[in-house]
Amino acid sequence: MDLSVYIRFLVALIFVLSLIGLIYLCVQRFGLRRMLGDTIAGGRIEIIETKRINTKFQLVLIRRDTATHLILLGTDNGVLIETLNTVEKQTADSESTSKEITLNELSEKIIDRGV
Repeated sequence: MDLSVYIRFLVALIFVLSLIGLIYLCVQRFGLRRMLGDTIAGGRIEIIETKRINTKFQLVLIRRDTATHLILLGTDNGVLIETLNTVEKQTADSESTSKEITLNELSEKIIDRGV
């Protein structure tokens, strides 16, 4: 065999491995694991939604059994902002009261809790 065959094989191998690595980094970076079905059957914890506030903070809405938790994750810690049980949720939905929180109120809560 000619040396050019080995070189083409090596270049093709490096190309394929780099594509696999690029796909892995995209899945990690953009959180595509959830879209691809990275769930555990019968698990008690479910991530409902995540929202990045800025480079340091991220809000995560988690459902565990009958409770829903809103957690603020920082670079090195997390703060539980609110917990809502399904009974409380049904009561709030029946009363049609929507509680909206502004970004200023959220930042005040963060400062008050010492994040």
